Amino acid sequence: MIEEKNSSYNDNNKIKTTFKLKNNEIFDQLYIRSNKSLINTKNEKETFINLLNKGYSSPWITFNGANAKLAYSIEPYTTEGYGRNIGSIVEKQMHRTYQETKNKFFECFVLSSLHTFKNYLPRDISGVWLTEYTSTWIKKDYGIKALYVDTRHNDTIAEYMRTLSKYYNDDSLLEMSQYYANYLVYEYKRGNITKLKEGILTPDYFSTHHNKNTHTSLNHQLAIINYLLRCFIDTKNKEYKTLALTYLETIENMGDEWIKPNKDLYYSVDTKGKMSGNDYAQLTLEDLLVTQNLLEEIGKKRSKELDRLIESKYSYLKSIDYKFNDYLTNQLEEGGYNE
Repeated sequence: MIEEKNSSYNDNNKIKTTFKLKNNEIFDQLYIRSNKSLINTKNEKETFINLLNKGYSSPWITFNGANAKLAYSIEPYTTEGYGRNIGSIVEKQMHRTYQETKNKFFECFVLSSLHTFKNYLPRDISGVWLTEYTSTWIKKDYGIKALYVDTRHNDTIAEYMRTLSKYYNDDSLLEMSQYYANYLVYEYKRGNITKLKEGILTPDYFSTHHNKNTHTSLNHQLAIINYLLRCFIDTKNKEYKTLALTYLETIENMGDEWIKPNKDLYYSVDTKGKMSGNDYAQLTLEDLLVTQNLLEEIGKKRSKELDRLIESKYSYLKSIDYKFNDYLTNQLEEGGYNE
């Protein structure tokens, strides 16, 4: 964003914009028209630019959705692939900024995201949102092509819908936030799960064209547990709670198997029970802390097994001098993990 301008119309009812490009630059433009200034302060302008630069919002907005830079692993392969990544269409930070500033400019992005979700993204018959591009590595490992369900993305979307439903007091958004919970219960009942000696888990990806199960990553599984527990708190539907605690019990039964020799956590477990992969720096740790808080919220005790995973991950991150953000620091302090 360069600046906000007061523009006047010419005789043809068109606005004229002049810009300069260097020979290696590409130009694209988002046009928002208002009868009064949208960016009211220097701080609001800087806030917006920071949201874009830090990747909290997609800078390329089109009528049918925000486009983001995709990973190189898309098919057909290209290093310049852009598309609608369903997780990046979520405008959580824009909504938080709108709540703080009450500036309608930031709400425009929230409403645009809802417009995309409701009208343009492909969806399963159950209502869950589908990834519309093929990931080469998922195709190679499991034969999965677009369209397919990415559980972490649908967790993110469902929580976003849930938050907005409460903010706008909108029952239709609340109903949309529960599509995914009902889908998870349905897949569980029909046996589309990963069976291990310690129990059962949900695959990271569900294919719309075959039932070959994928690996299960710890962060995906915890996000599912947390989401189902929140849905139980909202609805008192015991199926959500039962399924969440069933998956949690499996993670607890696996216990220290999740812990690497260097005290970091493994990323995932495959259908044969083999642990592998490098965990995210803080995402899984945040998920673990949320799970402990939700267990207490529904009247249960914190999990001792999850405590060990939290303490191990925290110990590893300290050993590499990892810089914790304020949110994570507060959560660790409240849980008594960094004493």
